[in-house]
Amino acid sequence: MPIEAAIGQPKGVSAPVQRPLTSIIIPTYNDRDRVHVAIGSALQQERAAVEVIVVDDGSTDGTVDRLAEVFPRDVALRVISIQHGGPATARNAGIEAARGEFVCFLDSDDTIEPTSVADRLAAMTPEVGFVVSDTRIVEPDGRAELASKRYGYEAKGVGGWIAEKLEAGNFIPIHAPLIRRSAIGDLRFEDRDLEDWHFWYALAKDHRCRYLPRALATYRKRAASRNATARATPANRPGVVMPLRLNLGCGTPGALSWHPMPGLVNLDKSMGWRFEDGLRDFADESVAGITVSHALMYVLDVN
Repeated sequence: MPIEAAIGQPKGVSAPVQRPLTSIIIPTYNDRDRVHVAIGSALQQERAAVEVIVVDDGSTDGTVDRLAEVFPRDVALRVISIQHGGPATARNAGIEAARGEFVCFLDSDDTIEPTSVADRLAAMTPEVGFVVSDTRIVEPDGRAELASKRYGYEAKGVGGWIAEKLEAGNFIPIHAPLIRRSAIGDLRFEDRDLEDWHFWYALAKDHRCRYLPRALATYRKRAASRNATARATPANRPGVVMPLRLNLGCGTPGALSWHPMPGLVNLDKSMGWRFEDGLRDFADESVAGITVSHALMYVLDVN
């Protein structure tokens, strides 16, 4: 059961909270020497009412004691301690504790800009469930690149209904979206590799997004992290079911020739994929059938 620490409770917690309130959820595990930087960036939000929820995922390095030393008791900071369960479990505990009308996530070694919450709130419109901003990605060697450039946001046309685009690969860093709490509903992170990709896909199936072309967060990649070994394989992509069905020759995402099929693993030889090599990603019992979508397209187009 989560245990909420006494530190960091806002003064007059029983008084009405300024609206709209945004809950910034920061999971942390054995990161006592870095997490205070992420928390500081979250607490320094301008023109926005925020509560910062730090979920300590069973740290053994004295993280909670360190936070009690660094932050005074009158800041809008809540610290929840849970048994070690991984990032999905920690983020879910944060969602359960969130009191805000809006929610966003921040990893413990990253930061957001002072206007990150306010700018995304200003971009929120009634017809969308979440706003995705650009993110600065910093590699372990110091090289930096915008997510919009790395993942080709302009070509993808990020915005609106994007679930189909997410089937091809995740292009949303964990810090980028600000989400309506009502849009999250009962949705939670799954305890699996690439849990954020699956969360965004499930969210995007039911809710439109709006893209804000402004870098409002900095994502610092580590050479070693809890998800460093996670790899996108046909079996762990969102939108596919087991046993797998392969859809070969489906074209390039975003092109007129793109013919993905829901529930299938979409592979395209024109992108360099070879059938013989691709089979190595599958266990013998994992493939139920194979479809060639270009062939079906031409058959269906014959008058």
